[in-house]
Amino acid sequence: MLQSIEIENFRCFEKTSISGFEQINLITGKNNSGKTALLEAIFFCLSPQAGEIIENSRKTSKDSDNAKNLCFNQRTNIPLTIKCGTNALSANPRLHIPNVSEAYQTESRNYFQLQFIFDKDYQIPVIENFAKFFDDEIISGNSKTILQSLAVIDESIEEIRTFGSRQGVLYLRKKGNDNYISINYFGDAIQKIVRYVVNVLDLAKSGKKGRILLIDEIENGIHYTAQAEVWRMLMKLCKHYNIQLFATTHSLEMIKAFQSVCSEDEFSGMGGYFELGRNPKS
Repeated sequence: MLQSIEIENFRCFEKTSISGFEQINLITGKNNSGKTALLEAIFFCLSPQAGEIIENSRKTSKDSDNAKNLCFNQRTNIPLTIKCGTNALSANPRLHIPNVSEAYQTESRNYFQLQFIFDKDYQIPVIENFAKFFDDEIISGNSKTILQSLAVIDESIEEIRTFGSRQGVLYLRKKGNDNYISINYFGDAIQKIVRYVVNVLDLAKSGKKGRILLIDEIENGIHYTAQAEVWRMLMKLCKHYNIQLFATTHSLEMIKAFQSVCSEDEFSGMGGYFELGRNPKS
């Protein structure tokens, strides 16, 4: 697991050290305090897909507002020190934006596999050939995991599947109903849960030792009465598949739900809480 990081000259971080990460980590703080920037720093320095994403964002930044969050207008360099276990996994790997092809000649590339759910605009990275991925999960029996997770929001959902003629779209069927309905017609919470679980299952297939799921603004679309169950579901999955989770939130209810679930015996010692704040002088 990633235990500590040091970030220098990236986004709002001039020089910051954070330690004490656990398997499940919740990051909070006021607006513009660096919550999303912390997830980005982890992703862009550890994920082997990050170089390609940066290149694509540079190519499309003139035409797409979605690329703004991926462009490093303020900084050109990201030194990051990673501590994993008792040893430093990689000493100050540096990401030079103008030379992305040279950015990942570090051992961290071969160690970590990351997924980043970036809620403001879209999910990165998008799973290729999603229909095939989901069909494989049905064959292996893992689609039951998604159904069980959806029960947190709606217990009436009985089946979830794809159709070969409609690639990239999931269809749900409720109890007592023969019709399949596109997931696009369901609420944000249903879509959000599916995104969470699909990314967990995708990470579980990785042979790499460091599996990290990053979720930005985890509370969006989820009613406060379901938030504890969502945490419980995510913690069970991360524990089962040995995945480390970093999530940000603005929600006091989400923080309280996190605290409540972390106090349960099954999840004792799994949770870490971090609140970011700006230095009043700098």
